[in-house]
Amino acid sequence: MLRVQELPDDERPREKLLRWGSRILSERELLSVIIGNGCRRAGVLEISRRLLADTKGLQGLLRAPISLLQRYPGLGKAKSARLAAALELASRLSAAPAEMSDPINSPQQAHLAIKADLAKRDCEELWALVLNAKHLLIKKVMISRGGLNFAAAHPREVFRECVLLNAAALILAHNHPSGDPTPSANDIKLTTVLGKCGKLLGIDVLDHIIIGDGRYVSLKEMGAMNE
Repeated sequence: MLRVQELPDDERPREKLLRWGSRILSERELLSVIIGNGCRRAGVLEISRRLLADTKGLQGLLRAPISLLQRYPGLGKAKSARLAAALELASRLSAAPAEMSDPINSPQQAHLAIKADLAKRDCEELWALVLNAKHLLIKKVMISRGGLNFAAAHPREVFRECVLLNAAALILAHNHPSGDPTPSANDIKLTTVLGKCGKLLGIDVLDHIIIGDGRYVSLKEMGAMNE
């Protein structure tokens, strides 16, 4: 593969970005701009290609620890840290629109609000989107980390901060590190129990979003929420 220095000026990623804007660059080219340059063993475009191939795309790269990034030729501590910081900024930005003034009234909006928080997790985490009476986001709260079960997600842990924040509703969300967002029987059972507890407290459990690798499932859309 040609090195950047061997490409015509108008085909070099940085020059293309400056002239035409970032939207026309491929993911490999965008990574190469962030990384900056390669090394004797591999050019920056080849390093970028390997990163995307080995991590199976941007979603996998988001989850890659810095220790893994540093194993690639030419990626020392400084470049690995710069790349990790750029990826984290992109991840946070993807969640920002739903945290503004729009109410969360659909599974799509709920997914947008929480996906960045769960995208890089190697184990299951249960979160709650705490909402006011107009379904505006008050706060995102991590409830538990580890396998999702009744011990880890006891109702008092789920609703404690909701009560303190005077919440009117919440949306549950957790991830499946396997990448498959299909709900388990335990996911559905736990949601049913929490929904009943919420009714007693006057806090509606509106949905439970399960996030996989670039996909999500809404228990409400599935018809699996307890009525």
